[in-house]
This record gives sequence, structure tokens and C-alpha cells, in this order.
Amino acid sequence: MNEPTEFKYPLDENGEPYFAGSHINAIQGMEEYKEEVDRKISSVQGSGDTNNTALKALEKRMNELIGDTGWIDFQVASSYKKNQGVSGGFNCGIREIRVGTIVIKSIRLNLGKVNNNEQVAQLPAGFITKTQTFIARSNSNDNGVQFSARDDGKVYGYVNKADQSLSGDRWVYYEHTWLE
Repeated sequence: MNEPTEFKYPLDENGEPYFAGSHINAIQGMEEYKEEVDRKISSVQGSGDTNNTALKALEKRMNELIGDTGWIDFQVASSYKKNQGVSGGFNCGIREIRVGTIVIKSIRLNLGKVNNNEQVAQLPAGFITKTQTFIARSNSNDNGVQFSARDDGKVYGYVNKADQSLSGDRWVYYEHTWLE
């Protein structure tokens, strides 16, 4: 029994060995194995819907955990010359990027005119959850313009008192990013 088994292969009409095939139904005693194999194949094929559902649920969960809205346009009062602060620059927009529980938010302002203590823009409800303040780049002879993006979505601009008497065409070009 410890000696290797020698396999005999049938020869074709040219004397070359070949592997003879058969069907499972042609082998005696294989019926019970065939039924078991058929059951397992049916089980695997039937679980395709389950796998599909699981994959869709996983994809949905991943989209909840990781996401990027891309830059979304928002309303700016018409007198503020939207997207005209720096020609050829970025447009006004907001963006939210989610990675797990980390939320990164950004706002871009490109305005051709900003007045003191006026509402500049209205962001979509829920985008700002806690008021954000920042000082944005402005005309080269200005100290910059302070902005307040409030939790109700209103964005106000405040011009430094020393700069209020300067140019009435005060432009702003700035991107502010924060974590929530």
C-alpha cells in the first residue's frame, strides 16, 4: 500500500493519452452526493440576494461615514457682486467633507463689494451649527473684513472702523475652513 498508484490513461486514435470524462449520473452510488452538491449550489446561488443586500447596506454605511458634497453655491445679496472680487479666482461656495465622526466645513467668499454691518449671504439651514468668525483678505490698503457666519445661516460683514471711509468698492477673496 505504500507504493505509488499508477494511473492508466486511455489512448486516442493517434496513440496520445487523454483523460476520459463521465457524467455524475453515469456513476453508480453518486446520487446522494449529487443531491448534496445541488443543495449547496442552490444555497450559494440563493445567498446572492443576501450578499447583494449586505453590499448595498455596507455601501450606504460607507457613504454615511465618508462623504464630500463638493462646492455648493449659496445666495449672496445682489449688491455684493458675487464672484467678482478676484477675476479668474474661485467662486463663492460651501463644502462639507465627512470622515467618520470628523466633519470638515469650508466657505469661500469672492465678493466685489462689501459694506459694513450688513448681511452678505444666506447659507443653507443647518450648514453652520456654531457661529464662525474670521477676517478675510480685502483691498491692499484695508485691514481686512471680519465676517460672522451664524448658526441661522446668515453671513454678516464688518469693516474695520479705520477702513470705513476708504473705497466703497471693497472686495473680498477668502476661504475659511473649520472642524466640527
